[in-house]
Amino acid sequence: MNHFSFKFQYVRVAWYVIGGFLVSALFVFLAVIFDIVILPVMLTAMFAPMITAIWIAVKKGKARDSITLDNNGFSSAYYGQVDFTDIKTISGPNIWVQTPIAMIMKLHSGRKLIWALSDKSSLYNSTEDVRVFKDFAEALAKKMDLYYENPGTGTNTTGEASGGSDAHS
Repeated sequence: MNHFSFKFQYVRVAWYVIGGFLVSALFVFLAVIFDIVILPVMLTAMFAPMITAIWIAVKKGKARDSITLDNNGFSSAYYGQVDFTDIKTISGPNIWVQTPIAMIMKLHSGRKLIWALSDKSSLYNSTEDVRVFKDFAEALAKKMDLYYENPGTGTNTTGEASGGSDAHS
């Protein structure tokens, strides 16, 4: 069994920032509609929701995971138990994801597991976390390849791939 512990950024907190901007826009709109064009009120209406949303996003965006790989899947302290048969696809970052190191795992149940890291030391992870995450991704790929060569055992006894899922490619 392989064990990996690393910190990462929980990317779904971006909704807090979007909400903060929308609330700011609403407050400014209401201030203009009700003719409350007083500079301190306008500045407070603009910046208080945005600053609060950014603070919440930074606070809740810090995540830590501890993963143990076995022959049939992995156990994640953050996402729970995942069997290889539960995985539909695994992909990396796309043009909308700003962090260059990420893994997006879609499960057959519709759940998405997302690990996103910055390649440099940041507020969310260190360079050591990046190294551990890359080791996890490599070990996961090897374990999944072994699993799909001989499902259920994690070892190859026939030398032939038995097919299975597009997730391990």
